[in-house]
Amino acid sequence: MEDYNDCKMYIIFDDNWDCYIGHTILRLKDRLRNHLSSPHCVSTMINPEIFPLEDYPCNNLLEARIREQCWMDTFPKAINKYRAYTSKEMRKEQIKEDNRRTYLKNKEKIRIDSRLYNLKNKEKIKLKYENTKEKRLEYQRLYRLKQKELTNKIDTLIPPSE
Repeated sequence: MEDYNDCKMYIIFDDNWDCYIGHTILRLKDRLRNHLSSPHCVSTMINPEIFPLEDYPCNNLLEARIREQCWMDTFPKAINKYRAYTSKEMRKEQIKEDNRRTYLKNKEKIRIDSRLYNLKNKEKIKLKYENTKEKRLEYQRLYRLKQKELTNKIDTLIPPSE
C-alpha cells in the first residue's frame, strides 16, 4: 500500500506558460521524468519545469485527488485533460448532461423511430392503454402468444443436446 504521508502537489510550466497540476509521492524530478516518458499532454510541452506547490501529507489517493482538484480549480487554464476528482453529485449531473446532449443530437432519429413504431404497433398500443379489463386481458393473451411463438422459434433453431 502506498504511503501518502509524503504526498506533494506540483505544477509543471513550459516556455509557453502552459501549466499542468498534479500530485505525487515520488521525488519531483522522478515524477517529471515519468510524465515525459508517457505520451500525454506534459510530453508535448516545450522545456517543461516542475515546481512544488505544497507538501500535502494525507491518508489515501482520494484525499490527494480532492486536494489536487482544488489546485486545478485555482488554475483554470491548466492543460490537464481530466478532473482529478469528481463528486457523486457532479458525476450524476455530468451523466444527465451527456444524456441530454445525446438526445438533442439524435432527436430527429428518435422522433422518426418512435412514429414508425407507433404506426407498426397501433393495435398493440391501443390494447395496452385501454382501461377495460377485457382489453387488457386480450393484450396479455396476445403478448403470451407472441412469447410462445418466439420460444418455439428458438427451440427449432437450437439442436437438441445429446
